[in-house]
Order: sequence, then structure tokens, then C-alpha cells
Amino acid sequence: MSIEQLKHNIGAQIRAARDAKRLTQGQLAEAVNRSVEAISNIERGASPPPLDTLSDICAVCDLTLSDIFDNPAQDQSKHRTELEM
Repeated sequence: MSIEQLKHNIGAQIRAARDAKRLTQGQLAEAVNRSVEAISNIERGASPPPLDTLSDICAVCDLTLSDIFDNPAQDQSKHRTELEM
């Protein structure tokens, strides 16, 4: 897997979890003390989050770091379905 694919998959995991929690990018940005632009860049795979930011995002979205990296190419709908239950 290329670094570009990894960044895209991390962003997709974060976006799916944020959506499942019904948070806006602005709400997530405020919760992790980052800008909306930074969250947008992370979710689009334009830039990877620093580990401390990734950890904060996971805490807000009820994810673990392994959730972000396990089966990164897998369809996000499974994780989203679990969160919506």
C-alpha cells in the first residue's frame, strides 16, 4: 500500500466515524484543538494527522488507533454500521 492510499484510508476512517457520531468538521476541529481546514485535509487524505491529533480524534470519535489501521482498505460501511447500532 502506498503512502497516498494510507492517507486516504485514514481520512476515510475518520470521516466515517465523525459522520456516525453526527459531528461536523467544525465540532471535531474544536474538540481536538485544530482548524476545520486541518480536519478537512486529514479526511481528504491531503495530509496525515500528527499522532497526538490522531489520538485525540480517536478519543472524540470512540475509535482506537488500531481501528484506524486495521483493514484500511475495507469498506467503511461495516464500521459505520457498528457505530450506528
